[in-house]
Order: sequence, then C-alpha cells, then structure tokens
Amino acid sequence: TTIVSPAGTGTVSGAGYYNAGATATVAATPVAGYGFVGFSGALTGTVTPQTLVMNAPKTVTGNFVLATSVTVAPAAGQYSDPVTLSATVGPAGAVFSGSLQFQIAGVNVGAALPVSGAGTYTTSYTITQAAGPYTITAILTPTTPGVAGSSGGNTLTVSKEDATVTPSTTNPQTVKVNSNGGTAGPITLKGTVQQTADGSPGNISLATVTVTLVPLVGTVNVNCPVTNTAGALTATCTAVPVNVYDVQWKIGGNYYAGPQADSTLAVYDPSLGSVIALGTVIHNGVTGEFAIGATYFNGRIIAGLVYTEYRATGNVIVTSTTPISLSIVGGKMAIVLSMASRNGVGNYSMQVILGDDTGTGNTDQIGLQVKDPTGAVVPDLTFAPMAIKTGDIAIVR
Repeated sequence: TTIVSPAGTGTVSGAGYYNAGATATVAATPVAGYGFVGFSGALTGTVTPQTLVMNAPKTVTGNFVLATSVTVAPAAGQYSDPVTLSATVGPAGAVFSGSLQFQIAGVNVGAALPVSGAGTYTTSYTITQAAGPYTITAILTPTTPGVAGSSGGNTLTVSKEDATVTPSTTNPQTVKVNSNGGTAGPITLKGTVQQTADGSPGNISLATVTVTLVPLVGTVNVNCPVTNTAGALTATCTAVPVNVYDVQWKIGGNYYAGPQADSTLAVYDPSLGSVIALGTVIHNGVTGEFAIGATYFNGRIIAGLVYTEYRATGNVIVTSTTPISLSIVGGKMAIVLSMASRNGVGNYSMQVILGDDTGTGNTDQIGLQVKDPTGAVVPDLTFAPMAIKTGDIAIVR
C-alpha cells in the first residue's frame, strides 16, 4: 500500500499485490509547487525510486512539502545611512506561518520578521560597513507543517559617505627655519573633518585624512602624519625645507570621501639673502613691467612689488600692500608672497616666483599668480615662470 502525505501533493507508484519474495519498486513524484522530502513506513530516506522485498503486506508513505522561494532585492547606500532590505516570499497565494531572518555578510540584521505567507517583507538597516559589496541573505523558516524552508541572496553595495575637511584659519602661514641653513618643524596644523549633514551621522573618527606639503619649487613632497579625534585633526610636519607649499588636505580611507582642501605655508630662512628684480616680460602678447625688492630686517620682511601690464584697453597695475614672506630655494629661486591691490582695489594676493641664472640676460625667469578677494585665481594675471625680455633678477646673499 502507498500513501501520499499530505494528500494531493504528489504520487507514489508501486502499490499492488506481489508474490512472496518478489521485489517492488516504489517511486515518489511531487506535483508542481511541492517537493519530495522522504519515505516513511516500510521505506526511509530521500532516494527515489527504491526497491522493497515483499515477504508480507507493507505500507510506504511518500512525504511532500510545499516548496517556497525567497527572492532578495539588491540594496545600495552610503556608510552610516539607512537602507531598506526587501525579500519576496513565494509561491504566490500560499498561506503559512514562520519567520524571515535577514543577514548582512552572515550576521543577523535585527530580529526575525514574522511571516504569514507569500508576500514582500522589509526591514530597515543602518549601514556600518566600509565601502564595498556585501552579501544580503534572507532565510525563511516555516512553522506550519508541510512547508519547506528556503533562502535567497543578493548584494548590498556600500559607497563612501560625504564629508568635508576644513583647515583651521589659525594655522601658521609662515614659519621660520629652526636655524640658519636648516629646516623648520615640527609644524602643527589643525583642521576639522565633518560628515555632510544627512540625518544619519556615522563615526567621523573613521575618516582617514592626509596632509601633504607640495612645494611650489621642486618635486619633493613632505607628508605630515595626521591624528583624527572625533573629527578634530592635528597634522605634524617635521624637517620642512625652505619653500612655499600648497598644503593639501585629502579625505581617504574606505568610509568617507570629499573634496580636497588647500592652504598655503611658506617656510623661510632670513640668512639666505634678498632678491632684487627689475625688467620686462611678454605675457599674452603685451609687455609686463616688474619692479621687486624683498629682504628680511631684524626678523621682519620688507618688500615692495609692482607689476604693470600695458594693455590696449588700459594699464593693469598690481601692487603689494602687506608683504607676507620671502623664501629662497637653492640659492637660485625666490618666492615672494604678499597681499596686493589691483588698480587700487585691495584684498588681492600675489605670488611671484623669481629665477636668477646668476648672470645677466633674459635667461632669468619670472612667474606670477594673482588671486582676487574671494581667493579665486585671476587667469589673465597668472602665468608660469618664463624668461624675462629685459632686465635682471638677482638673489643676493
């Protein structure tokens, strides 16, 4: 005798009358939507078909369960932000009880959700992982007899959270070397890193910030180790040679990303001398005239800088107002920083690079960068170092 349990969920072949000692072959076949989970009675196990030696009346039961499915939706979000995890349980129209447990990378996400049958189930999850892909798993555990469990998976894609880094306005703009002919440091630079406000703050201490001093003249950068204490940044720069540096603050690591911030640091050595420059240069097809002098006296910079372009639309005159620093690099290059005015309008800044070939003639070089009161570069008053047309540039020690 063969029995199907529950009734109507499949078929079990092999029932009938057999001679003593004959062999009966029993096979279980589920109907669509069900699965065979094993024999009971005179046979056991999940292998089908099986054979049975008939030496007495025997009963075999084929046990079937409702096949379920779990389809997990992909999810994506930034570190520290909430995302919705979603899974659809099937088959459609099925009614049963049980629970659904979500996992991220094998770790349970909250408590299991109660399940009342087919449908879509969701839970909220706040991302704690670094940027990268992680496996979402949803595990269905039915409590209704005759219903099979199942699971499904997909991918949670985590991206970096947005942040901004801000150098402190109290950072030194100029630093004198520790001794004549030496380097400066340790130089302490402060800043902050903050997550962009989105209502779901993360652990900002996980933001990796680097501070690099990029020299205006030369190619050897200075890397400054940074500590991050709850977003408060401290960079320490040691053995910093004389130069003018673009201080680059960058957000790295796997949790946060954001735009680079820049500031300026000038390291100077008064013992390296002074610079005197007088002459002309051709810029954008017009003549530019410069007159520059800069030195240190009793530890204080004294400088005057005037650059005039004789344009068809009218002369443009950039004049220093408050000198900031003079950095002489390698005895042949001088960098002068100063606040300035343009045709009488103040709050501009100027940066002049002067190259002395130690002789006379037009192999000396001058470069200029002018920024407006907002800090934006003025393109038509900015050019990389180029050979002068007339005059001389002298670095005197």
